[in-house]
Amino acid sequence: KWDFLQDRLGLTAAVFRNNRTNFRVASATAGVTYQQLDGECRVDGIELGAQGNVTKEWAIYANYAYLRSEVLRSIAKNSTAADPQKGHPLANVPSNSASLWTTYELPLGLQVGYGLNYSSTVYQTATTSDKLPGYTVQNALVGYKYDKDLSFALNVNNLTNRVYYTQLRGTQASGWVNPGEGRNAVLTANYNF
Repeated sequence: KWDFLQDRLGLTAAVFRNNRTNFRVASATAGVTYQQLDGECRVDGIELGAQGNVTKEWAIYANYAYLRSEVLRSIAKNSTAADPQKGHPLANVPSNSASLWTTYELPLGLQVGYGLNYSSTVYQTATTSDKLPGYTVQNALVGYKYDKDLSFALNVNNLTNRVYYTQLRGTQASGWVNPGEGRNAVLTANYNF
């Protein structure tokens, strides 16, 4: 983490590796219906972030993440069968994702904001090259600060009412899909005491 320009700009960076072990996979024994805790996978990643004030009134927040996922084992340890998922990317894990959010303080206690959330394509399963499409969702904010203790905010999410999908399990023909949220608005009131 680094702070610049008299703390008006903050930069962050992270490099990481997440190993997951002991998730459920099919048993190697014929006729055994219960699963075994022998699965393994790995995600290597980089995250970059920037946040700060361009002017006293104008703030910007930006983040980017790159993920490289891999199935290390998708069958039981004592199985002699070929591992169909080994070496493939994990399902529903985007390689690239990013967000941008900016706000501007107007006179009379008003605030406006606008942002984007982006996700690249994701594999539908760890054994297929079929992908769900990537998407970008736009969001907006109008806020009002009544006094030092009371403020209101109206957030409108998915401004363009874009149809997008966040996850698919199985294949397009036989699986189910999770749609992203449609356009919606949330009104909040905050009171400090």
